[in-house]
Amino acid sequence: MRGLDISSYTAPLDELFAAGPWETIAVGDGGNEIGMGYLPRQLIAQHVEHGETIACVTPARHLIVAGVSNWGAYGLLAALAILREDWRKQMLGCLDETLDKAVLEATVVRGPAVDGVSRLRAMTVDNLALAIHHKKLREIRALAETVDGV
Repeated sequence: MRGLDISSYTAPLDELFAAGPWETIAVGDGGNEIGMGYLPRQLIAQHVEHGETIACVTPARHLIVAGVSNWGAYGLLAALAILREDWRKQMLGCLDETLDKAVLEATVVRGPAVDGVSRLRAMTVDNLALAIHHKKLREIRALAETVDGV
């Protein structure tokens, strides 16, 4: 997101993403994530700092754009919980603060990950405190729990 090439630190997942005839879905918040190639490069350049440099070229057939990518993914899980009664329990189970914290700990505390904004090995998401992040997670889950499936 700073216009720096970090490809030596990441797996070439875009190759896997684009390799098959399957449907693809992606979540992004800054223009540099896999799937954001669905959007015109000039749109990203116009609205995102370093947009011309960082705009991803790998598209997704279905793209969810969110203020924080994690929240977009939670929205997808909530939508699936609403739309698929047979998946409801499992999808709502993924919208869990304890699970979310365990995943973050595994990637930050035990793994090499850093916060995408602060670049620190911290228990934050896009430089937001875990309490703020979990408040949003609870709100999304609560919405999914109150809506009847279609």
